[in-house]
Amino acid sequence: RHSKLPDFAGRSRATVTAQLDSMKIAFRVVGDGSVIRHQTPAAGSVMGNRAGEVVLFTDEKAAFEEGVVRVVPDAVGKDLRDAFNIFNAKGIPVYAVGNGTVKRQSMGAGELLNSVKVCTLYCADKR
Repeated sequence: RHSKLPDFAGRSRATVTAQLDSMKIAFRVVGDGSVIRHQTPAAGSVMGNRAGEVVLFTDEKAAFEEGVVRVVPDAVGKDLRDAFNIFNAKGIPVYAVGNGTVKRQSMGAGELLNSVKVCTLYCADKR
């Protein structure tokens, strides 16, 4: 059974988590906010039974002050735990596929961010 993900941005955390429960899709919420600001995978993505989980980012954790620019760090070759610490220190939401050593990342090192985006890290060991 496959489901297309709706766009959850701007919707309440309670509504979105109830909907994902009813769709039997695993999820986790990052942040303490009550409104979803960003999701990964993106709206329209097809989720199968073993497609992993949806990560929902709420306003407080993923909030970016207007005009603040962040530089994407280079996580390739680093241990996943170290990579997470580097991204968290920079205030950039991050999501991992697999674990172990980071092999590639969805945003280039040195890329400038001035809005909420999530960088996905692809690791050596697939889950």
